[in-house]
Amino acid sequence: MKAQTEMNRQRIIGIIRKGEAGDIFLCREDESSGKDWLVWKVYDRKIVRYLISCQKRVPWERCIVQGTELFLYFPYVVKRPLLEFLSGCQDREELCMELLAICMSGRIPTALLLLLLESEALNLRQDGSLYMTYELDLEQLDPEATEAACVQECAQWILFLLKQEKAYEQYRWKTRGVIKQFREKKRKKRRLQLIEKKLERGWYETFLGLYRDFRWNENGDAGWSPALPKDNRLFYILFTLGILLVSLVLIVGAWFLITGEIPLFRLLDGPLEKIGTIWLNEGYIN
Repeated sequence: MKAQTEMNRQRIIGIIRKGEAGDIFLCREDESSGKDWLVWKVYDRKIVRYLISCQKRVPWERCIVQGTELFLYFPYVVKRPLLEFLSGCQDREELCMELLAICMSGRIPTALLLLLLESEALNLRQDGSLYMTYELDLEQLDPEATEAACVQECAQWILFLLKQEKAYEQYRWKTRGVIKQFREKKRKKRRLQLIEKKLERGWYETFLGLYRDFRWNENGDAGWSPALPKDNRLFYILFTLGILLVSLVLIVGAWFLITGEIPLFRLLDGPLEKIGTIWLNEGYIN
């Protein structure tokens, strides 16, 4: 009855979501404190078992089990969606670092973290810091989610934010005349390519690997240096050779149309027409 007693202490002031896996309510503890809670009432047994098994690393403050139902209490905060308020944040690098810190802290269970990232539940405070909101679709919570899936989703966010940073830097250079050092610009471009290629190939499996690639910009040329996948380099080499071969064929073709001769044959035949003062053709006629 602890869950029922706890619910009786609070007043439901809104229903956020209702579903087969669970309901989400907005509750107020009492009029004097004015503290609001986001309460999950979870029915799905598979999800209940998973969330109970994650008690050592949780983002909620209260957890009460009553029969087959699970009640989770999150402090309620007003949403300020990142995608809507991103234009007001100038430091995308710091934003990426903060997102990585949240993901790597281990405080949010893997399945819940994946759902937060996929649901775009990232929010931006007025001071530029990140926070999560938990008004989620509980039916989408997959207890079988892996860390690799979370890393891939986090990398998608970081890639998006880095491209936003790139656009902002270009605008700043153009409007303010600020010129960055060539090495710094080259490192940023190479890091962006590195993350994009690894993401396309699904190579990110741990947050440590993603963190390492992201932090390379600060490490500079000292120590580890990133490299694009070898097959990518081979493609560029073959592509360059192909362009050179096509250019050579076009040049030879144009020369043949103008002169009626092929330069290579003329180069090979020319030295055999005359030896010293004797023309081979004249000697043959005599």
